[in-house]
Order: sequence, then structure tokens, then C-alpha cells
Amino acid sequence: MQIRPFEKPLSATQKQVLTAFDQYITARFRFFSHPWIIDPVFAKAVLPHAPEKPLDTDTIGQAGPAVIEVLSVTTTTSTKATVAYCVDDRSVRYMGRDGAVDIPGPAGDHMQGDVARETSTFLLTTDAAADGTTSTSPRWLVNDGTFAARVKECQRMIDSPPPPPPTPHGPTNTP
Repeated sequence: MQIRPFEKPLSATQKQVLTAFDQYITARFRFFSHPWIIDPVFAKAVLPHAPEKPLDTDTIGQAGPAVIEVLSVTTTTSTKATVAYCVDDRSVRYMGRDGAVDIPGPAGDHMQGDVARETSTFLLTTDAAADGTTSTSPRWLVNDGTFAARVKECQRMIDSPPPPPPTPHGPTNTP
């Protein structure tokens, strides 16, 4: 996963939000890449919403590049901020237990990524994080988000070629 640098000037608060966003995105893609990692955050935040049981299939995760470009960091109040960004995951593929990539997924399908505009809302809070940890001083935690595929704000990414997909290997790889 690559997060392209945000090039516009940011306030100190926006920089803090962008740091929290980087941590959120890194964790999010780590979980999607390795869903068999059963740790408290994964078990509480991801597993209950999973459409399949990743341990009951030859598909154990996702591999390949995802490119993220931040469009804006907006602070709506002193305790609420939104990050809008484009995600290009057209080259992400299902990964098998043997290391093969681009194998059929749990539903027999092949991964079909896209370019999408997403937003993540962050709150400055002392509430417990997804893993249950708390803090006595407020920190930025992701609260919710939205998703919209193929929107005008991401047109430059849509028009560009996708990043190269992962190199397939292993006996179970299928074209």
C-alpha cells in the first residue's frame, strides 16, 4: 500500500489527523492482507462484519498494491475532522495459503478492484479504541466513513493505468 504525500499546507491539527489517518489505513490494509491474524482489533472491528470465514477457504488474504491519494483534510469542529481520499485497488488480488495470487475467492470469484472516493471521519476523544485501549488524553480515532466508486474527484487516478499486480506463483494460481 502506498499513500501519496499530501502536498498542501496543513495546520497542526490537520497534521495530527493525517498521522491518525496513516495509522488507520496501515492497520486496515494489514488486516485485509492477512485476515488470519486474530488480534483484538481484528476480532472486534473486522471479523464480525466479514462476509466469509477466512479460515474455511484456500483464500487467506489479499495481495497487491493499493494506492491512496488524500484529497482533503477538513476539521469541522475542534473535535471532529474528515479525510477525503481516493483509493486505487485495481491490482489487489486474492492470495492462497501456498502463496499463489489471483486465485478464486471464497465465492469462486476473482478480485475486481476499482478506484473509489472514500471519507473517514475522526473524533478527538478519550473513548476506547477498537482494541479496547483507552487514553487519559484525547487522541484522534476513526469514527465512520463513506464510499463512492468512480467519482469525478478521482478521475486522474481512474484515467491512469493501475499499479502492476502482484507476481503470481505457486501451483494453484489460475489465470
